[in-house]
Amino acid sequence: MNKKIAVIIALVLAATVGWQIHQKQNRDAVNNGISTDVNTTGEINVFAASSLTGTFTQLGKEFEASHPGVKVNFTFGSSSTLAQQIKAGAPARIFASASGKQMNEINDRITSPQNFVTNHVVLAVHSPDGLAGILKNQSVASILNQPQGVWIQCAHEAPCGTAADKALAAEGVTTKPKSLEPDVKSVVMKLLAKEADSGVIYQTDVVANAGNLVGLEFADQGAATTTYSIGVLDNKDALAGELLNFLMSRHAMDVYSKAGFGVPAQ
Repeated sequence: MNKKIAVIIALVLAATVGWQIHQKQNRDAVNNGISTDVNTTGEINVFAASSLTGTFTQLGKEFEASHPGVKVNFTFGSSSTLAQQIKAGAPARIFASASGKQMNEINDRITSPQNFVTNHVVLAVHSPDGLAGILKNQSVASILNQPQGVWIQCAHEAPCGTAADKALAAEGVTTKPKSLEPDVKSVVMKLLAKEADSGVIYQTDVVANAGNLVGLEFADQGAATTTYSIGVLDNKDALAGELLNFLMSRHAMDVYSKAGFGVPAQ
């Protein structure tokens, strides 16, 4: 075959494959109710549960690197607080909640939210020396039902607090927390500052603070687990839809898994 003709065929094949990939991406976006007329520049405001801070920050930087001219702005906090801010008119384009309850509170803004990862709460203690001698042969109830112990958790309305309440009730814990914190990051900060003996936090926070915090699992994993939900608000922002697809990608799932989240089987 003439070399010039071979080069032309190769270019045509590459263009065809590229077009097919683009068409598949468009079909996926349409299936999600998102326009495929994507602007290549702009800002995307993402409201996300505080437990997603590390993973979303990393993925946001990667998205910006592959999309010159795009800026991803994150607001992290308690999902319940973020939902209230969105209801009040905050300019969020994507909302990632640590439970479906908060997503349902703004169901007039998001028509097709998707579940994407899970997390579960554990009882954590500050322990630079590791697990031995602190949690060995103990249960959550045997630790928290000691009257002299000081422990904390998230506020009841926050997803980490809701999961904690269910897990604690199933465990048979009868004592009360010293304080109810606005989100899980506040619990973690107080544990690291040794302002409490123990606290109910996410497994992902134990992973993020390995060497300083160790966790003890609850007996009822179902009660301790929460499912995260994500969606684009108003289904009008194609650029936000492209970011959503990236946050749901296989690569993103690998990032979540390494951080301690539960992810769907690939």
